[in-house]
Order: sequence, then structure tokens, then C-alpha cells
Amino acid sequence: MKKYKILFALLCSLSVAFAQNKTSNETPQSCLSDEDADKLPGKYYDHTQPKYPMSLKAPSAAERTAMLNQLNAIEKVEEKSRANLTVNDCVLRTSYNARGTSYFGDNSRTAYGYQLE
Repeated sequence: MKKYKILFALLCSLSVAFAQNKTSNETPQSCLSDEDADKLPGKYYDHTQPKYPMSLKAPSAAERTAMLNQLNAIEKVEEKSRANLTVNDCVLRTSYNARGTSYFGDNSRTAYGYQLE
């Protein structure tokens, strides 16, 4: 039982040590009403500033380059589509993700996605 308590304490301390810790250089703004909150400027983060960083793995460097080129092109088209959009009181964040790999004999197919949150 003592081993389990030590293991539990170790796991808890490791989870705290590796928790996401991002500091903000922005000064907090006070909101006293819903109207104040609606007037706050929105924020946009592109794929270079993901909320949860991860690596998109590809079988080879050439496939990774091709994948990133396609995802970057999708992001540019999407950004143009909302050029006149005014963002207030929210955060828009885009990210790339890997959706899984399927194997067909000696061949593999990995699906990647573009997400706007």
C-alpha cells in the first residue's frame, strides 16, 4: 500500500510539473456588465500558436512538407473568407491535427485536419 501512495504522489507531482504554463503580457481588463464584455477586442491565433502544442508526424520529410503546404494553403483560403469579420469578445484559434493512420498492406494513409475553434 505504501508503494501505491508513493507512486500516486509521484504521478501527481509530475502532472503539476508538466502542466501547461503560459504567461500573458496583457493587462487584465475589468468587466462590470455584459456590455463591457461585448466591447472587448477579440483575439486570433494561427496554427503557429496552438493551445496544446503537438507534433504532426509524417512517414517521411517529403510527406510532412507536402502535408504542411496543403494545410497552410487551406488556412490562407479560410483567412481570406473572413477578411471582413470583426472579432469581439472571443478567441479564434486554428490548429492542425492528425486524425489517424490506416494501413493497407504495405501502404499507409494518414489523415490530417485543419480546425478553427
